[in-house]
Amino acid sequence: MKQLRQYVRERSERDPEFASELTKARAEVRLAVAVARLRERRGMTQRDLAMATGIKQPQIARLEKGEQLPTLDTLGRLLSALGGRFEMGPDGMVSVHPTNRRVRQSQRSHGRQRKSRSLLSVR
Repeated sequence: MKQLRQYVRERSERDPEFASELTKARAEVRLAVAVARLRERRGMTQRDLAMATGIKQPQIARLEKGEQLPTLDTLGRLLSALGGRFEMGPDGMVSVHPTNRRVRQSQRSHGRQRKSRSLLSVR
């Protein structure tokens, strides 16, 4: 029985469409994991982030699982609240990076107050 990695490699070599879709899926997962890691690095729960952005917690959970791709507006709102930035390469690959800005405790614990400033700064 073939191992999964071997199967994926062989299938990618003979099926360009499969290889392309696999590349897209990997990029989506990397984006989701990067946002989740940044949230955790900032000491925020999904609920804290939801309050800070006005995005519902279940939607944040779906984004972090890679079940749903964020729009650029949503990604901007998330990264504004998390003190992060994103870069898009010429190949369309998106990467997330923390900024030097620290998220203050008051921003985490008073997400409703942070919400309006976050939305205004992104748009």
